[in-house]
Amino acid sequence: MKRKVGAVVVAVVAAVVLSGCVASPQGPARDEGLESIEPIVLTVSQLASETNTNSRAMSVWMDQVREKTNGKVDFDVHYNGTLIPAAESLSGLQAGVADIGFVAVFQNPEQFPLGDWNAKLDEVLVPRGYPEAALVGSAAGMVRSETGPARDELSKLGIEPLLSAVVTHQPTICTKPVSSLTDASGVLVRTGGQPWAGEGEALGMTNVTVPFTEVYEAMQRGVVECVNTGPVVFTSTGVMEVANNVSLIDSGFSSGAQMAFNKDSWDSLPLVVQQIMHDAKPAMYTEYLRATFEAFAEFIKMAEDLDYTFNDTTELDAKLASYRESLLEGVASAAPPGVDDADEYIAAYTKQLEGWTDVVTGVIDPVEGDAREQLLSGADAVDWDMYESAIAKSLAEIRPR
Repeated sequence: MKRKVGAVVVAVVAAVVLSGCVASPQGPARDEGLESIEPIVLTVSQLASETNTNSRAMSVWMDQVREKTNGKVDFDVHYNGTLIPAAESLSGLQAGVADIGFVAVFQNPEQFPLGDWNAKLDEVLVPRGYPEAALVGSAAGMVRSETGPARDELSKLGIEPLLSAVVTHQPTICTKPVSSLTDASGVLVRTGGQPWAGEGEALGMTNVTVPFTEVYEAMQRGVVECVNTGPVVFTSTGVMEVANNVSLIDSGFSSGAQMAFNKDSWDSLPLVVQQIMHDAKPAMYTEYLRATFEAFAEFIKMAEDLDYTFNDTTELDAKLASYRESLLEGVASAAPPGVDDADEYIAAYTKQLEGWTDVVTGVIDPVEGDAREQLLSGADAVDWDMYESAIAKSLAEIRPR
């Protein structure tokens, strides 16, 4: 049963006290109207293709910015890593090769000590369930990246948050059945890194490092027996042709990947443009998740068309649940500099997650059935207008000024 969520959102934002206050982004001091602004063209570096979920979300955001600025702001977009390759995503953005680009904590954990720690917290704290985990984790991650210590860390690195992208419930396809711990033992699996590599090891699998461009041949030759990655990758690369089983494991929640501004580029924008860009974020976040859920449904349909066997993962899911529970104590004791009281920090973030869980409960109709049915129906279960409204109310509290 859906219900009004406005009051809950206000309470969630009020609870964002991880640093004792909500940081206000620092923009230009001048107050210019659109009519006095010269045309602006911002360069965007996308690692993904134009049809990727990330790109779809950014397209919605860019369209709104173009419209609300009466065409005064436009974008020059470079897809597929043609401007800044993945290995240089952070350094290229910092150097100003692009005004906007992709940044991932897992590629640069030593430069993002708090971001890396936050990602580990998310793995164990974000509530499970589909589509709830993505909806809750995305909203909470958004607020966290825009405020307090997380924002400070980004600022010190010369970047400004734009879209905090989350990943959850990545499917695993295999060349043989993997339904039990016995089945999983010793299986050669290719993942995209943490947290999935750690989860594979917890299930008894053996991680194999293979560039994704070589995964198709590696599965044909038996060098890789299972692949865990996002649904868009599976449906767009042809790799599903060389497997015949899918295990919809309750795999880990990952945060820390994001689209971001070069901070100098952001700071140079007139305040009215910063505000328009900020106000376009709710539609961007909503489209990112909607596109993600639609990609899951497309993956399931493709697996069905290819006559995949869908394996029962009850035993594997139970093992992963106990594995995540065991991680919390270790994560809490490894807080990075800047977190003076880890217990207080974790309690505040847990309260934020609980608040967003309450919000999400009000905007979805629970999906009955197993993981297969949930992934097929997730996009239709969400009242996207209500979710976008909740995100907008949250972001209104931290609008540039």
